[in-house]
Amino acid sequence: MIEEERTNPETLPLLRNFSREESGERFLGLKKNNSSAEIPAHIKILPVQQAPLYQKLAQEATKLRFLGMTYEQIAESLNINKKTAIKACKHKNNTGKYS
Repeated sequence: MIEEERTNPETLPLLRNFSREESGERFLGLKKNNSSAEIPAHIKILPVQQAPLYQKLAQEATKLRFLGMTYEQIAESLNINKKTAIKACKHKNNTGKYS
């Protein structure tokens, strides 16, 4: 009689669902203990660092320096410190040459 139930098309879906329940699997066929919620994960998100001010102003400061302006004049026109103007002018340009 058990053999007849396994081959009967009407009882076959019931037996399949029953066997999944018995074996510890969910209806979709996934095991109950195999979910991503149970895997511990530690993710550290680092803040994005911005470029320093002298690097942002390097191109503009270099142009002003080539026009013959002093570091004091560059600092005044860009509203920055003289030391920052010097550092910006000496920063390596995109072309790979120093100003």
